[in-house]
Amino acid sequence: MTASSGSERRTGVFELMSYATMLAVGSVAACALGDMSLEDTALIGASPYAAVGAALFGYRIPKRVVVTEPDVQGWRVYLGQTAFGQKVYHDFAAIPHMKAGGATGSGKTKGLELLLAQLVMKKSPSELQVHIIDMKGGASFAHFARLPHVAGRIYADAENAAQALENIVIIQNKRLERIRRAREQFLPIPSFPRILVLIDEGGELSPAYAKQDEKIRRQCLAYLSTLARVGREPCISLVYSTQRPSNETLPVGIRGQMDATMAYRTQNELDSGILLRNEKAARLPNIKGRMIYQTPDGEKVVQTGMIPELLLRRWMEDRMDTNRSDKKETSCADNVDTFSQDKEGGTEADEMETSRVGLPSSSSRVFHDFVKGG
Repeated sequence: MTASSGSERRTGVFELMSYATMLAVGSVAACALGDMSLEDTALIGASPYAAVGAALFGYRIPKRVVVTEPDVQGWRVYLGQTAFGQKVYHDFAAIPHMKAGGATGSGKTKGLELLLAQLVMKKSPSELQVHIIDMKGGASFAHFARLPHVAGRIYADAENAAQALENIVIIQNKRLERIRRAREQFLPIPSFPRILVLIDEGGELSPAYAKQDEKIRRQCLAYLSTLARVGREPCISLVYSTQRPSNETLPVGIRGQMDATMAYRTQNELDSGILLRNEKAARLPNIKGRMIYQTPDGEKVVQTGMIPELLLRRWMEDRMDTNRSDKKETSCADNVDTFSQDKEGGTEADEMETSRVGLPSSSSRVFHDFVKGG
């Protein structure tokens, strides 16, 4: 053994001991601050310097993050805050599909509510069309029902969900045909309003839990798989949430196409493995809204932002279409693209009701009134 190799070995051992010592000291000291658990410090990041910084300078993951104004930059939507006060965003333009999971009461529905509320406040109906499939009876997202962005109604059963998803696949295919024709003629690729399909408690669509409508549920999963695989270019995004992730409730064909994950506290390590391919979600503390946000770039422990009930109500009232108070109880077939001839003799999708464009978005006024308590 040469002298240089012996020196390198001693250096490596010293670095390993320093790493372990800093992690242990940082974790214990951070716990002493009272707002961080051992699980938090273990999950903050790959580097022990994060835990040491939290201990020495008081940085810690807050237990509650209040959102008072929508924070949307392009298609980057605010999710929450890390231990170092860093804002965390999800970019639907870069990663169009997202999955979310966690035990009952872990805060995932509020996380989806935050995403959706900010988008409808910052995007006009000509930019964003939302389809909500709430398999918990439709109650969780009922306050979004009268927004002009929301197509049809909120679907709460497998049969209507299948009809909605089928029509979205039809829209996807029409958009792909327009893209194909544009490339064939060396024309600019047409831009489309983003379609956001939000599914809460998607596990209820699993054929494994079917009693009579197994065929319909299988069709729902087939449509979702198609949208997940092909939806990026025609500007279609999926957000799929389930309480108990498993191979039945979150099939590989769907979750494999979703590169972003919001993993809230899970009941066991198996569920965490389905979401993250590791056990970290099972070790999250029992704090509502605490999650791990995972993308191909890595993981971050985040406290999800929450909107005060009064402010959320004002946001929704500000965007509601008063002409939709008696919204039809129909499938979203009413919202499938209608077609007209364009200049090239082809077809042009008219996916939005133009009368809905230009609704006021006075978020700053709403925030001002909220602060005044008016």
